[in-house]
Amino acid sequence: PPPQDLDKALVIYADMKGKGLELNEAAYTSVIRALCTHNKVQESVEMYYEMIDKLKIEPRIRTISMLLHVLATNLDLAHCEDIFSHIQRFNLAPTEKEYASMLHIYHELKLDGKFVDCLSTMSEDILRISLASTLDTIQQFFTRHNYTITHSAVNNSNGDISVLDTQQECVRLQTIDLAEESRSLLLSQLQTLAIHRDSPGQNPNQNQPTNK
Repeated sequence: PPPQDLDKALVIYADMKGKGLELNEAAYTSVIRALCTHNKVQESVEMYYEMIDKLKIEPRIRTISMLLHVLATNLDLAHCEDIFSHIQRFNLAPTEKEYASMLHIYHELKLDGKFVDCLSTMSEDILRISLASTLDTIQQFFTRHNYTITHSAVNNSNGDISVLDTQQECVRLQTIDLAEESRSLLLSQLQTLAIHRDSPGQNPNQNQPTNK
């Protein structure tokens, strides 16, 4: 966790700079996170840009994550979007926390198009949403647009989907059993489509023999 005594953290930071000691990413991140913890938004942003622009120190996702959270909470859209773009700029792997911050600010500012775009991108990067706050934001967004939200869970013992609403409905997952010959044929066809899907103008069946 970041240091709770911000004054002492800033004294150490100033003392290191005054003695000409090299400040690395970990040192900057510690102070930035301390500033964020105390909601010192402007100061944390200034120190972040000092780190990446003046000293050319590349941030890690832990630095960006804390910044995005405090910026989104304070509805600072410009800095939120700029710092979020640094995830791609510095070839970092985004986590659910960073997406959650962006979803929060887009929802609060009613930027529906950006919310949907962000949610779509997140669905490609994040396989499973684990934070309750993320689910709450998504639910609030769709509820605002008059959608009904239900939660479901799969019963591992029998494959049923339990819809967690007042009716406690259960829906049976259906499966299709294929003979080995049919299964092999289907898989080969899918493989052919996968190989040729990015080849424009090429018919994946053009080299297949024609039955007469």
